Amino acid sequence: MSIGKHSSARRERATPDYGSYGGEDGRVEWNGGADATDYFSARFCVFQSKAQNLTETKIAAEVLKKRKNSKGPVKLNDGVTEVLSSKGTYVVFRSHAFTGQKIKKLQGAIVADHT
Repeated sequence: MSIGKHSSARRERATPDYGSYGGEDGRVEWNGGADATDYFSARFCVFQSKAQNLTETKIAAEVLKKRKNSKGPVKLNDGVTEVLSSKGTYVVFRSHAFTGQKIKKLQGAIVADHT
């Protein structure tokens, strides 16, 4: 199955500096063809790879921009903002499996911190 006439994939280098790439380690995007495939749930997918054990606090900090001070509204990082505006998919993955319960807790932390 062709995913489109124009497709691209990009991999960013991993960096220990938290959030310097705006929440993106890689992406896949295409125009034309299928809206989704068996492997990609949208035409635009952003991937974030994490090596550490993710907690609710760490995942929330990952998808939110750092505040310069403690005042002002919380904003999503550039990668998540771009995904949402493109109706795409933001995927966070790591080298160790999580249970369904842990995944729900992490998803809940993201939603709670930006709504």
